[in-house]
Amino acid sequence: MRLTTTRLGCAHSVFFCAKCNQPLLDATLARLAMELFRREGADAWYTHSAGELASAGTRCPKCDGAELRKETDILDVWFDSGSSHYAVLGRRPDVPWPSDIYLEGGDQYRGWFHSSLLVAMITHRAAPYRTVLTHGWVLDAPGPRDVQVTGNVVEPQEVIKTHGAEILRLW
Repeated sequence: MRLTTTRLGCAHSVFFCAKCNQPLLDATLARLAMELFRREGADAWYTHSAGELASAGTRCPKCDGAELRKETDILDVWFDSGSSHYAVLGRRPDVPWPSDIYLEGGDQYRGWFHSSLLVAMITHRAAPYRTVLTHGWVLDAPGPRDVQVTGNVVEPQEVIKTHGAEILRLW
């Protein structure tokens, strides 16, 4: 099978030619990956080789190479998270579309909330949530916010030992 190429760039491509690094983007290849994801979940991208994921006989249109490598970059972190509602909501009766509430930190107005709204307006012509609830952050003694990345987090179990679980719900 011969493929057409795209100049969209590496983050928009599914496979690359291992020989010349030409991006290969083809609807047939994308459909094969989507079908595999439906059957096995998105981790299938990491558990199968490029040869198992691509159509037999796939060749690079630039150099005619037959060995492919898989894309490992994410398309866009906000698109990935913003489209998650499409994969989760409305797939089962107990998880309806739209969601009753999106809960996240205030930094998500330009991130997850916004990208979810953009994707949902295109796919459903409505927001994927009925309500957005944002919260602030807990700050440590010197002032920086507690985040897992820096390791200055107060573990919930420590708070529960001294103050009980209800304070966490209120917090």
